[in-house]
Amino acid sequence: MRSGVRVERNAAFSPGRHNAIRVGLSHVKGLSKTLIGATTGNRLAGRYSTVEDFLSRARPDMAEAEALINSGALDCFGHTRPELLWIARLWRAAGRNRPAPHDGLFAETGQPPFAPDIPRIADYPAAEKLRMERETLGFTASAHPLRMFRLHPADRIIHAADLINHVGETVTLAGWLVTAKRTRTVHGQFMKFLTLEDETDIFEATLFPSVYARYGHLLTGRGPYLVTGVASQDHEDLTVTVESVKPAGHGTGAWQAWDSVVSQFESTGEILHLRSE
Repeated sequence: MRSGVRVERNAAFSPGRHNAIRVGLSHVKGLSKTLIGATTGNRLAGRYSTVEDFLSRARPDMAEAEALINSGALDCFGHTRPELLWIARLWRAAGRNRPAPHDGLFAETGQPPFAPDIPRIADYPAAEKLRMERETLGFTASAHPLRMFRLHPADRIIHAADLINHVGETVTLAGWLVTAKRTRTVHGQFMKFLTLEDETDIFEATLFPSVYARYGHLLTGRGPYLVTGVASQDHEDLTVTVESVKPAGHGTGAWQAWDSVVSQFESTGEILHLRSE
């Protein structure tokens, strides 16, 4: 499966194809309906061969160009995101985002070809790219957010895809919360069922009343969380009977653990170590 979003360079524009997930342009914050229509309409006349070709034909304003770049939609053109911003700003400085004239020397194309000299600029750190994707899309597209957390070997965290190999054992997994359901036992006590995911698969976790009473208050956002418990299997269903759970990183609100990683990366250049203790 290929992650990320991009401006398709061919005529196809479908939500899913060839085991890939396509993220529609409507998901990119700040794009006008005019630009979305121009992007898809102009593509029918031929693929976008370069980012300069895309800018010249779709004609986004600068804010829209930056949103597309930050979301990763223009990564397919082979430039780093700082290089793409460089090109877009040169394009704007040259007045290329203004309406094209209808007569004169360059009446057919509006203006002479836009072909700037592009310096080699290193790409942003992975944490910064994912932060920009979150701001423009509401989620990360180029990588699973757990990749930004360096899990400590001492925690012996396993992948969800390997849970089948640890039935009957006490295991620790790291995951983002997908869904949660709180219910009552026949005795009226609260318990909770969780569905979480890591980079490899989803997994189910059950907090029975005594554990839920102790740790339930920590489950206030998407996570990520470190879940420790006994792996069990009932027919084809795998689950973790939770013994302890805690937010992975600092903070318990949605995205707070993520933000702590980004903040530490920006201030120290180091990725936050996650510990379960």
